[in-house]
Amino acid sequence: MDRWPIVITTPPPGTVTDQELQDYLDYYEQLVSERTGPYVEVLDLRYASGISPRQRHMLSQRMNEAQATFAAGRLMGTAMVFTSTFMRSLLTTIFWLRKSKHPSVVFSNVDEAIAWAEELLGLGIGSRRHVRHNSGFRLR
Repeated sequence: MDRWPIVITTPPPGTVTDQELQDYLDYYEQLVSERTGPYVEVLDLRYASGISPRQRHMLSQRMNEAQATFAAGRLMGTAMVFTSTFMRSLLTTIFWLRKSKHPSVVFSNVDEAIAWAEELLGLGIGSRRHVRHNSGFRLR
């Protein structure tokens, strides 16, 4: 966990259970709460399957709670990585229409997303400081 302040999340291929998602969200909250300073999240969603409406609700609720509590003023940006041109275009449009408290950008590969995160945080190019976690969800 010495690679803070870039947190890269890679969901496992296939679907995840509600409990797996809940466990990941709890871990993410703990990870960020135990550290200080700004950070950027990179969501590597290239191999993720769809999530259920219940899971979308869980994610939305936790994201709102995070912005009001442990991540408030610290989350500097979110990078999402998709290989699908359609998904990248769709999310870029959504982010353009829905203004958030921090920038959200869609990329086609993880290296571009990390470079953007480093730039946003003012880190030197190639520093590759990021957090890794090896459970069902991977945090790097």
